Order: sequence, then C-alpha cells, then structure tokens
Amino acid sequence: MSTVNLTVKTIIKDYLYNFETISLKKGDSLTLYKREVLPVLYLLSLGCLRLSKRYSNKKRTIALITPNSVFSFYSKSGFKDAYHQLEACALSYIIIYKPEVSIFFIELFHIQYYHLEYFNELLYTRNLLNRLINLLLFLCKFFGKISKRGILINLEITHEELSQIIGTSRTTITRILNILKDTKFISTCKRKILIHNVLYLSCLFIFL
Repeated sequence: MSTVNLTVKTIIKDYLYNFETISLKKGDSLTLYKREVLPVLYLLSLGCLRLSKRYSNKKRTIALITPNSVFSFYSKSGFKDAYHQLEACALSYIIIYKPEVSIFFIELFHIQYYHLEYFNELLYTRNLLNRLINLLLFLCKFFGKISKRGILINLEITHEELSQIIGTSRTTITRILNILKDTKFISTCKRKILIHNVLYLSCLFIFL
C-alpha cells in the first residue's frame, strides 16, 4: 500500500468519526453567518430543510435539502450583509462534521458550492440580455481558452441548451446572439462561442 493511499484512508477515518449531531423540530431554524474560521460540513440524515439566504431586507430560498444531502454555509460571494438560515420542514437530524481534520474534503466541496452560488447569482436577473451575457461570462471563466482573437468558450453548446439554462426560448437566444455578433462582441466557430473582448462584454452588462 502506498503512503498516499494510507494518508487518504487515515484522513477519511478521522473525518468520519469527528462529528456531532443536532435535531430540529418542524418550524425550528438555525442561522449561521459567514465564518471567519474554517467552515464545517453538514449532512442531513433525516427530515427536510429549507435553505435560505437572508439579506438585510429580504430572504431568498436557495434549496430544499433532502436526506443524505451534504451542504455548507460557507460563502465566497462577497455579500457581507448576507447570511444563511435553515428552517426545518419536518423533524430533522443534522450531522455536523468538524473542520480540524476535514479541510481537504471541505475545500473540494466549497469549489463546487462556489460554482453553484456564483452561477445562481449571475442568472438572478430579469433582463434576458443581461442573463445571457452573465452566462457567457460564466462559461468564459470556467471553460475559456485564450486565442489570438479573444477567449474561446471551449464547449459545444446549442441555442436550445442556452435557452433551457436561462429560461427562455431558442428564438430569443438566437436573436440576442445575432445582436452580439452584429456589434462584434462575439462570433462563433464550429458551434463554439468566441468572446472578442471580455471587458467590453462585461461593460455592456453593467450599462444595460
């Protein structure tokens, strides 16, 4: 057995046994602010929870958490006045894993959580043009490949798929993309989108 495999198994063993449990009755809530120390992971073993993001003057439901779901309250979105709240929809039991020996797993989880949160925030706009630009910038960030003409989104994606992601029709996507092409913000190459200048496209979103 290699040293690497032995180390990973040791971490997993410590991770699995370093936890505590809490229970929430229906209607009970648990509020956590952005942590200044290492975050912890939560596992819902039984019940149903409503996860919300609260701001100074509003609350937005992010997800319904079902049994065997792993989640965290750690946030990298930059909203300092925001925090998370759990509300039990039924009697719920939560396993809380400590951060001391689980940093490796926590960081992996938060990469995925950050992507989901970032994607959620970007698409939370009513303007369809802004929504599509946000999606293109998101794809550029995670799938972008630098070329001589700009940044190529190295992902084949159809107009139908884009329309399903942002919640509109395929014809609307085609119309908006044609506008961006005519104004030289983007072009297409073998079913891939090329963004000529990310900064200009970002500015277009800001001023819309």
